[in-house]
Amino acid sequence: LEISDLTKFFVLNFHAKHQILNGLNTWLLGAVNKLSKITEVLLDSIKKKIPRPDADIYVQIPDKNGKPKTMINFHGEKAVRQIYFKRTGVVRVSEDRPCVGLRLLRRRKFSSSFWEYDNFIEKDEFERIWNEDS
Repeated sequence: LEISDLTKFFVLNFHAKHQILNGLNTWLLGAVNKLSKITEVLLDSIKKKIPRPDADIYVQIPDKNGKPKTMINFHGEKAVRQIYFKRTGVVRVSEDRPCVGLRLLRRRKFSSSFWEYDNFIEKDEFERIWNEDS
């Protein structure tokens, strides 16, 4: 073997190893991306929080300053009562009165929104405001 042949052997061997490592890196990145997408889908389905049909759930939707803009009482997937907060007081809508002025009872299903932990409130908090005189 001449030096040039030995050099060619090492260069070609290095090049082959480099290609194998690049192939492994590409495969690993693809696997990580797929795992990330699967994790994202799972987290999204958890965030949807599909309720039991007989469950009463209470949520609030804050305004940009973090103050409640509206509170909703769901029974299963369906909104049954809702409180809107206005500067002049509150507006209450329900299945019995689904429209008060321009305010309508929410028609979207509970699971059609992505609820965060902070959106959930206690029944007592909702009931206290629902039963207040305004």
